[in-house]
Amino acid sequence: MRFKIGSFIDRGLDHINNDQVCQDAVIASKLDDRFLIAVSDGAGSAKKSDEGSKLLLECVDIKFKELSNNTPLEIANVTDLVMGAVDDFRVKCASFEGEECLRDFACTLVGAVGDAAGACIAFHLGDGAVLIASRSEE
Repeated sequence: MRFKIGSFIDRGLDHINNDQVCQDAVIASKLDDRFLIAVSDGAGSAKKSDEGSKLLLECVDIKFKELSNNTPLEIANVTDLVMGAVDDFRVKCASFEGEECLRDFACTLVGAVGDAAGACIAFHLGDGAVLIASRSEE
């Protein structure tokens, strides 16, 4: 199976008009015969949500790369991956010096892990949605 992954992020009109940075982040990663794709939307009310969305995806990618190809692609294993990444994210946010608190890095997480055999498991924290479509190659 071939993987085709694309992404596009655009700073919204409100962000442009209010001179705010884009608070969204996306990651696509491949390891052996598995892939990860995830997006994170920073909460507009949080001071450092743009940093939070990027940091959370870095944590997810690290956990994904720790998965062995021998680890079955099952809901429990993907749940462990996501929750492990969230735990790491919280620890990293807490380690920043200054006045920041976890809430300042608030963001959502939506993504999927799949493999060349066609298995795919989606995950979702916060608001957002994920759509998985498949079509046979012609």
